[in-house]
Amino acid sequence: MALHIFLDGLHKFDRKMEKEKSKVLLFMNQCHAHPQDLPTFNNTKVVFFPANCTSKIQPLDVSGIRYVKVHYRKTLICRLLDASGTKRATKDELKLVTVLDAIHMLCSSWRNLTEKCIKSCFKKAGFSFPAENEYEEPENESENYENILI
Repeated sequence: MALHIFLDGLHKFDRKMEKEKSKVLLFMNQCHAHPQDLPTFNNTKVVFFPANCTSKIQPLDVSGIRYVKVHYRKTLICRLLDASGTKRATKDELKLVTVLDAIHMLCSSWRNLTEKCIKSCFKKAGFSFPAENEYEEPENESENYENILI
């Protein structure tokens, strides 16, 4: 990914969060496409995972991708069975799924991730959440991100 595209996306995301009056803690993996010396954003704090920890603590790698794959496969199988009208899809029916169809099904699978599912991914990765009645709105709008629990 080109650096300017990455930074442009982060700036757009930060502006969107500012309009929504949201503060965001954004976790990113360390790779050559993600520069360590990012500019400071108003509503987004970027924190990098330690190197070589992908499969251990990154929430989506822990179980989120599995949820998306399960939903995608279910959608694909249902589509093929509907096309065939039987319990087995033929080679010709498999060819009916285009790359664009696959992208749409994948996007749909991603959108179907629930908040509960995402929280579960973070918990499995070792993140903690405050009980709903424990969370208090910060008195000072510019409160540091260090006090945020996820």
